[in-house]
Amino acid sequence: MTWTQWSQHEYYDSRWFYANNPRNPLTLESMSDDECDDTFTCRFGLEYLVVRDESVVPLRCGLAYDPGPAVDEINEYYTASVGMGYQRGRYMLDLAYELRCGRDVSANIRGLTTSEDRMRHRAVLSLIVYL
Repeated sequence: MTWTQWSQHEYYDSRWFYANNPRNPLTLESMSDDECDDTFTCRFGLEYLVVRDESVVPLRCGLAYDPGPAVDEINEYYTASVGMGYQRGRYMLDLAYELRCGRDVSANIRGLTTSEDRMRHRAVLSLIVYL
């Protein structure tokens, strides 16, 4: 579980008229007028290790509630992930897949606020060398 203080996140511009006036990083409005809400993230995962004489195969899955900052509300995202690896000696090859969904999430681009459903698929392959 994590807590992110988005309300404390400030943007400073190097131009003289913004230099001493912190801005909201999403809208570029003054922080005193426009503030993001803090978020709490919850993650839960399981791992099962298949141990052989010369190798280990980890099998993993997880679920997460991972809200993101937005103007006037929190963007709620939910994530499901699965993965597996293969370790032999000092080397481990790891493969993971993640599906992240957000329903009716908002984005603020130059003062224009839009709302949409989002779905992101992501695959990650990594090689780990233990020293």
